[in-house]
Amino acid sequence: MPRSSPALLEPGALVELLSLGAQLGAWLLALSCCLCPWMELQSELVELERVQVGLWSACVVQDSVFSCKSHSSLLNLPRPLMLGRSLLLVALVSGGVAIAAAVPGLSVIAAPESELLKRRLRGVSSLLLLLTAALEAGPVTFAGHVTALRFREEAGLAMAPRWDLGVGLFLGWASASLFVLTAGVGLWSTRWRGGGARQEYV
Repeated sequence: MPRSSPALLEPGALVELLSLGAQLGAWLLALSCCLCPWMELQSELVELERVQVGLWSACVVQDSVFSCKSHSSLLNLPRPLMLGRSLLLVALVSGGVAIAAAVPGLSVIAAPESELLKRRLRGVSSLLLLLTAALEAGPVTFAGHVTALRFREEAGLAMAPRWDLGVGLFLGWASASLFVLTAGVGLWSTRWRGGGARQEYV
């Protein structure tokens, strides 16, 4: 029987490696989402001054000069940020566990005799990625919704400061989308690689 080509050259193995890289990128985006501002307060009276509010601190930006102050208490945070801080930390942990479970499930690392274990690890990793996406997308979307409502309510007041979406929300949506995409790839890999294993080893 001819010897099969190395797993690294197989399309399924390459997809797994690309998916793992995307998972790492999504996790870094989620970390950036935690650190970047979620809301921005802008005023037409003082165009060069902005107030940026994130999960951990609030900053005043004047002529590219930042002056930041940490939130004194969790209870003083607006509800979207309070919810975001709690769920985003859980999302980072679950995303890290998902990546850790995906690494030994790669075809290029584990031996063929452990194909069933690899499939289970990829399945667990995919489910954790979906959980991570939900934990991240929920508070980010809620914060975006509340901010959009405030912006619309204050739009009629020409000179009043208005809340706008911060860059952290866009990073959160991008990260959650990547998590969902890689979870789908993981589930596809589990089914596709599983079918190949049954044909080869049974």
